[in-house]
Order: sequence, then C-alpha cells, then structure tokens
Amino acid sequence: MIPANAPHGHEALFLTPNGTDPNGDVVSVVAWSDDGAPMVVHDDRLKPADQVEGYAGIRSAFPPMLTALPGDGWRVDATMADGTTWTTLVIAWHVRAWPLATPIVVDPEGRMGYPQELCASWKVWHPEGKTAPAA
Repeated sequence: MIPANAPHGHEALFLTPNGTDPNGDVVSVVAWSDDGAPMVVHDDRLKPADQVEGYAGIRSAFPPMLTALPGDGWRVDATMADGTTWTTLVIAWHVRAWPLATPIVVDPEGRMGYPQELCASWKVWHPEGKTAPAA
C-alpha cells in the first residue's frame, strides 16, 4: 500500500444507490493499493473504493500543476495547533490552472510541504511590501 499524502487532490466519487443525486458524495483517497487502486475509509476501515456501494470512479479535486516558480523573498508566518509560531521563506510556488498559487515551505523540523499541511494557520507576506498579483 502506498499512502496518498495530502494535498494530492484525488477523491473517490460515490453516487447514491438510486442514482438520482447528480453530485453524489466524495471521499478523499487516503492510499493506493499495490496495484494502483484507490483506498478510502469506509465503516471505520480502509477499503478499496470499488468495494464500497455506489463507487463511480475517482476525480482530481485540483487542476493539474502547471509550473513551480521561485519563492522570490515571500515569507510565511505560521501558527501551530499548540500556539507556537514560526516564520520561514517560501522556497517555491506551485501554480495551477485556475488563479491559484500555493507556497511551498520548510518547517522548523525540516519537513517540506504546503503550510496547510504543516500548521494550523498561516499568512503570506513580503518584507518589501509587495502585494500578490490580482487573480
């Protein structure tokens, strides 16, 4: 089994048994089986998504990654769940198809990731007062 580290953006779509709900329900894919099948939590157990009633396939919640750009001096102020804070440089930005750029940072323990993965709350700022481009 291969863990599906967040935010990977894949969700399993489940249609209601009678098929009348056009939107269905979505559940995050939490792992992939050794043969590549999506795994979800159902009835408090990890199960292959195709073994859950109403399974209709997977979808990507995020549009594809277009590029990564340098951090350009931007910083993130982060607050952990216990109230401790830290500030770090944005090492790069992941840019997706819609006007969305997500900062990539390294936390005080050396883990690289998105701020939403590494801390409870965060804000982005630039020491020269630059503002983010309008979306």
